[in-house]
Amino acid sequence: MPGDVFLFVTDGVTEARATDGEQFGEQRLEEALLSGTNGSALMLRDGIIAALSGFTGTVGQHDDQTIVVVNIV
Repeated sequence: MPGDVFLFVTDGVTEARATDGEQFGEQRLEEALLSGTNGSALMLRDGIIAALSGFTGTVGQHDDQTIVVVNIV
């Protein structure tokens, strides 16, 4: 249905850690997705990446991070 969004991520996204060891988690992922629901798939992906980068700060990536957004038009 137009407006539907399918989001596929690897566990490296939800398990990404902040400097204190806290994980990004599914709740933050959902919030990042919902904050940009009117955008294109590219904008949604970029918003998730920005939220993830803001959360992890200077902590290096420890696992693969794959994000696929499908936006039905």
